[in-house]
Amino acid sequence: AAAITIEACPNVVWDGRQNRRYSRCTELGSQGARLAYSYNSQSRLLEVAFTGQLSTARGWVGWGINPSSWGMMGSSALVAFRAANGSTVLPYKLSPTAIRSKQVRCSPVDLAIRPGSLGVHISGSGTVSIFAALLLQSTTSINFIWNRGPSVVNFSPQPHTLLSDDLHGFTSLDVSF
Repeated sequence: AAAITIEACPNVVWDGRQNRRYSRCTELGSQGARLAYSYNSQSRLLEVAFTGQLSTARGWVGWGINPSSWGMMGSSALVAFRAANGSTVLPYKLSPTAIRSKQVRCSPVDLAIRPGSLGVHISGSGTVSIFAALLLQSTTSINFIWNRGPSVVNFSPQPHTLLSDDLHGFTSLDVSF
């Protein structure tokens, strides 16, 4: 997995309407991805802004959490892309069946997302920021995944390439520090 260095965020993340401030930030080590976050131990609320780069103008960027292990299989992901009606972010469960069949469809996920907190901003240059506030159930040590792919067909993200950068989009991070 990618090495992680936690540091104070040098700036804020633009959501298309306003700047959002986070207490911590880390470069994730592959695909130029970055995670800014704030964690409230009293409410167990984790506010995140994941930022990645589209690989193509018609592509997708995804970020998620795997509750039981490292890697993609079994993860709950939030995937952002440009749709005909504008930028969108939707939930996807990365089950073994969906991955084997290459038919990943929008589906319920195992994330407690605070209502109204889910959002996305895609810049003209293809920088994607996914925003969410998640209620953590038990642990603050979280297995994160992220990736990007070349296209979306009928709201189904198409498989990403298998280059080295694409196979290293996972790490574990304790958000309480």
